[in-house]
Amino acid sequence: MKLNILTVERDVAVLSYLEELLSKLKVEGKLYFTKSNEEAISIMKQSDVNILISDIKNPQINEDDFLDFVKEEFPAIIRIALFDKSNHIELLLKSVVSAHKCISKPIDSEIFNKIILEILNQNTLLVDENLRAVINKIDSFPSLPRTYLEIEEELSKESFSIKKISDIVHKDMAIATRIIQVVNSPLFGLAKNITDIQQAISILGITMVKSLILYTQIFKSFEGNMRVESIQKEIWEHSLKVAKISKLLIANFGNRNEIETGYISGLLHDIGKVIIINNEAYIYEILEIMKSENIDYNDSEKRVLGVTHAEVGAYLLSLWGLPNVIVNSVKNHHKISRIDNNILNIQTSVFIANEYNTNSKINQELLLNNGFEKIIPQILSILV
Repeated sequence: MKLNILTVERDVAVLSYLEELLSKLKVEGKLYFTKSNEEAISIMKQSDVNILISDIKNPQINEDDFLDFVKEEFPAIIRIALFDKSNHIELLLKSVVSAHKCISKPIDSEIFNKIILEILNQNTLLVDENLRAVINKIDSFPSLPRTYLEIEEELSKESFSIKKISDIVHKDMAIATRIIQVVNSPLFGLAKNITDIQQAISILGITMVKSLILYTQIFKSFEGNMRVESIQKEIWEHSLKVAKISKLLIANFGNRNEIETGYISGLLHDIGKVIIINNEAYIYEILEIMKSENIDYNDSEKRVLGVTHAEVGAYLLSLWGLPNVIVNSVKNHHKISRIDNNILNIQTSVFIANEYNTNSKINQELLLNNGFEKIIPQILSILV
């Protein structure tokens, strides 16, 4: 996959080192290197830049941080921030909000290569022209949440602590509330209510907690938008049900090592819808066409945007570096794939869960045509 990478770094030695690292990776695409923000902006305006690597201490532009400027003017560009651990804490926190990935100096070549290769190996969503055109018109596109990054840092330690992860979660009331809400839901059927965050994390597991952090971040990014807030409860309840059913389906008919992945994919499957609803330029036209032409929401999205909320959501998860199995499940949650040896994959578990929760029924003919004949009775018994 061809990706064009722009590197902005005032330190000549660091810039030279980054050029050496990127050249060795043999990236298919153009590599740009500059010490100047002004030249960087000119390159972004004239060229199709996919990835920006920039030091967080670059000079400010019109009283805004350089990465903030890029986030506003070129939202489809993947932003990687370079920082010194000695940087002021406020500057570090700002970089987390403005960037998709952060790399500390001195730059470790293995860590740098791993991050770049993860992006290069990501789904072709990142270079889809229709998607990039849509993303460029979206006013606000969420960055990876600080809480998620702090937990990832803790998990990277040889002996990470659940207590430390609990302390990190405690600092974000919205996320802490969501975790308590989920652990006390009927999904877990606990005999008594759980109010302790550390205990809740132990019950849910780290993977599920991380997915809840990502989900919560989407809505936090659009606080104050009455349209988003009015449907938050509806989307949350739908997503939670889809996650529950997807998890049950994988537990019974899929690879049991993917049970948590099935849950996460179900929980995140509609996040693209929230992003689109937040954008006035799109949502009013989508709803108007739905009404005037009596077509469903997905068809109207496709007519207006050329893409659907499934692809927009998958694009965001690609930017955030989530595994391809989750990205593809979100992208294709309105499509069914054939079953092999009666083993259900993640994508189809989310498809069935979403269809059932939306329509209260499953198209049995569709299942028959895709190799499900032997397990249809069991699937239907779970869904009842």
